[in-house]
Amino acid sequence: MKRILLSLVILLGMNFSVFPLANAETDVIQAQIVSSNTTWGTPGKALKIEGLVQIRTGVTLTIYPGTLLDVSGGSFLVLGNLSIIGNSTLQKPVALASSWLSGSGKISLSGLNISGSGGALLPYEVTGSISVVDSTISNFNFIFGQTQSSTLIFSGNTVVRVPNFYANPGFFISYSVSITNNSFYDIQRINGEWPGIFVRLGQVLPSYEFTGNYFENSSTVLSIEPRSVDSYPNLRVSNNHFATPGKVAVQASGVDFSQNYWSGITSVNQFRAQVKVSDGTTNITLPIIKFEPLLSSPPSSQPSFTRLKTLLEAEVTAKAAAELKAKQEAEAKVAAELKAKQEAEAKVAAELKVKQESEVTAAAELKAKQEAEAKAAAAQKLAATKKTTVICSKGKLTKKVTGVKPKCPTGYKVRK
Repeated sequence: MKRILLSLVILLGMNFSVFPLANAETDVIQAQIVSSNTTWGTPGKALKIEGLVQIRTGVTLTIYPGTLLDVSGGSFLVLGNLSIIGNSTLQKPVALASSWLSGSGKISLSGLNISGSGGALLPYEVTGSISVVDSTISNFNFIFGQTQSSTLIFSGNTVVRVPNFYANPGFFISYSVSITNNSFYDIQRINGEWPGIFVRLGQVLPSYEFTGNYFENSSTVLSIEPRSVDSYPNLRVSNNHFATPGKVAVQASGVDFSQNYWSGITSVNQFRAQVKVSDGTTNITLPIIKFEPLLSSPPSSQPSFTRLKTLLEAEVTAKAAAELKAKQEAEAKVAAELKAKQEAEAKVAAELKVKQESEVTAAAELKAKQEAEAKAAAAQKLAATKKTTVICSKGKLTKKVTGVKPKCPTGYKVRK
């Protein structure tokens, strides 16, 4: 299984922002054996585990509320007890690796807000008991892959967009599973038994409680597959609320699914018309699943349901705000482009006006020049054709000569 980084997130709408462990002051704890009751951590401060921390039998290690726990480079071998608890007013990140837990002791996770990057929340190597309560969990491929823990309590949690929930025992052990009062959004598959458990003679029969949970799917189909009533004779699947029954598929071998609320469904015939059921009515190799009586009203809301609705409403609000922002940015872009276009057109118009005015001025100057030249030519022409009279004299004789260029006769001179 690949290494995973899990982080508690500070919630802003549904935009999960991982609190950066690297930016906090960090205490580092090296590999060691915890041999007495111990509390580690400081609110708001990172605590990094490096190497294997072994918790001895009868010893409890508590991670203080609000600590930014980083086990991406370390792990716990729990022979005693490990308690990682959140804080109602200050939830901080917990960074974990896929193999961060092992041992036969008791592990308690409570009040956390955990976001992963694929993989499974809890690893296979725990053989003791696991308790995960009152936490918000998102962005894993699995809550559990396969587990060999003797007792599993998963209660009061809000699970958002985690495809699979496999609480799967794998060894010859007595086994107790309690999945109660959780809210699941867009989970795709719940498989309660794979490959199956086998109880040795003299052992207590395993029990599997599956009650008080809420399911809502927006785009996926939830497949519920507790496959064998023989492996889980004490299986209870009741008092659950399926808000989108048309997206539910049920495949089981004779399991009792009565006393559940299927939103908008009032009869088993209607139920079978809307829910994808694989049992003795569709496959003769399977026992018929019991669905009656159906609950006529939803079970009372749990804190996990309230948290889920808050998350979804925050997501809707954040999405609407993002869409509004995108719309406003698009409108601003269009307005800016329109303004730029108008300014460009105004610039072109101004340049055209200047050009036209320049052309008008040049035309006026040309006309004035042509008129001046014409006037000068006319004056020159007039001057060239104008007749004058001169008085010519020779001794006492005088003559008047008139012409364009009057010239005195031979022997006469122009009188001054």
